[in-house]
Amino acid sequence: MMTVRLAKALACSAGWMVALAWLLIACTPSTPAGPAVLPQVTGSPAAPASPQAVTPTPVIPAEVSLQTFVHDSNRFRIQYPETWQSFESEEGVIFVEPGDHAGLSVFFDDVQETYSTDDLNLYLTNYILRNFLNKETNFKPISQDIRSDQVVIAQFSTINEAGNEIINELRVLQQDTIVYLVLMNATTEQWPISGDRLRELANTFTPENTASYTKGSAEDPAAPIWVLVGPDSKAFAFFRASDWEIRRLEEDLVSVEHEETGMAFTASQFSWPNAAIDPKAPEKAALEAVQTLAEANPDLEHLPPQPFPLAGEPGTTIDFLYTATDGTKTAGSVVTAVHKGQMLKIVFAAPANIYEASLEWFNPMLRSFTFLSPEEILLEELQPE
Repeated sequence: MMTVRLAKALACSAGWMVALAWLLIACTPSTPAGPAVLPQVTGSPAAPASPQAVTPTPVIPAEVSLQTFVHDSNRFRIQYPETWQSFESEEGVIFVEPGDHAGLSVFFDDVQETYSTDDLNLYLTNYILRNFLNKETNFKPISQDIRSDQVVIAQFSTINEAGNEIINELRVLQQDTIVYLVLMNATTEQWPISGDRLRELANTFTPENTASYTKGSAEDPAAPIWVLVGPDSKAFAFFRASDWEIRRLEEDLVSVEHEETGMAFTASQFSWPNAAIDPKAPEKAALEAVQTLAEANPDLEHLPPQPFPLAGEPGTTIDFLYTATDGTKTAGSVVTAVHKGQMLKIVFAAPANIYEASLEWFNPMLRSFTFLSPEEILLEELQPE
């Protein structure tokens, strides 16, 4: 049974990517997946040009020379236009066209096992669902296919932070135990005239050192991996770090905890009166959750409810602080949202003296949270081994 293995640094790579407006990657929601096939959409992704439209200049002019980039790890090499800016990290590299109209990225992940084509297809779907599928990106699938050389390819459109439509093409392949992702994208105005040139750059990608490494080696200093978890109902899922234990797993509830520090994260789904028609339902549920905590912790203090979107649904959050029975000051938040008439509640907390540091864990878990469709998603295929 396949386990999705994503190094923590890759799972949270948005920190150094989010500043690039054209690249819509957020550690949000590596992610739930189903039979690993995105819907097929026919037709050209390019927006039709008006008769008055001026044909834009290609993002890779013929006169621009190409340079060869070799990653510091020697995991791969690829060519890119010398005028483009590069951003290298331990997990890969991003190249950005000077006008922010196009980009090219490569990431790699040692999954420490050989994946089948179906596994690679699932890996690609996981990546797309985690990084692109939310209301802000207006994700629209275009196509998904497997080439004769077993490279899995998906094409889809998104909207970037500037409101521009972007065409994305993502390739996933494996060499030995290393999975590589090659992502190219451009605005809809640029894609018809620059898409083939971007593909030519992607075709220069060459895996290099593909020797596997073991957990705890100098290359991978015992970093936890991120794995998918959800309740028995498969109604939702989120990613947890591998050093967090599952404390409760029920039909509509899952709770995980980092025993050493006391950090805890619980998500549950339940019925709520008029949830589907009452816009105040998330706020009411959040207030009730805080009141329940206050009954067990009389000194609990909390801030007023605030809007907080969760997996594309409007929601509410309330921050709180109380003294636990052992005398530990505890800080945390309640997050609520309604999805398909059901209330979803997330409660996470940590000792107050480490709460700021704990957000390094809570934020990726929150952003990775995704509602699932049980009839379409085989969550058990992604459960930790």
